[in-house]
Amino acid sequence: MKSKILWLFVISIIIAGMAVADADWEAAKAAIAREYIDHSKAIISTRNDTIAVQLDDANGKFNIGKVVGAVTLTYNYPSSPWSSWTCFYIDGVHYSNSTGQPTGSVPLAGGTVTYPFSLIPHSGDSSFIRGGWRQSDLDITQILQPVYVEHDYLD
Repeated sequence: MKSKILWLFVISIIIAGMAVADADWEAAKAAIAREYIDHSKAIISTRNDTIAVQLDDANGKFNIGKVVGAVTLTYNYPSSPWSSWTCFYIDGVHYSNSTGQPTGSVPLAGGTVTYPFSLIPHSGDSSFIRGGWRQSDLDITQILQPVYVEHDYLD
C-alpha cells in the first residue's frame, strides 16, 4: 500500500513540474521574441475565417495564428515574424533564410529574396503568399495559404 501511495506522490510531483516547466518555457519564448521583434518591418498577411499567416517580405520568415483571439500557433503570432527558418541542404551545404541559424548555415541566396514575396488573390476561402530564392541553379518557392482541413476520422 505504501508503495502505491509513493508512486502516486511521485507522479503528482512530475505532473506539477511539467506544468511549471510549460509556464517557464512560454515566458522564456516570449522574452526571446521581444529581442527580435521589429514592428517597422513590412509584413504581408492573409487569413481565412480560422487561421491567419504573416510573412516578413524581406526574408521570408513567417508566423501562424488563430484569427479569433489572436492565439499563437507558431512563432509568437501576431507579432512580426522572426524565428521561422527556411532551410535547405544542397550539394553538401546548409542554407537558411536566417543568418547563422541553424548554426553553421550559409545565407540562402546570399541573404536576399530573389523572387519578391507577394499576396496572390485566390477565389474561395483565402489568398496566398508566394515568393522565394534562387540558390545553386535551383528555384526555391515558399507558398503560405491558410486552408480548411476536414477530418473524416473525427466523426
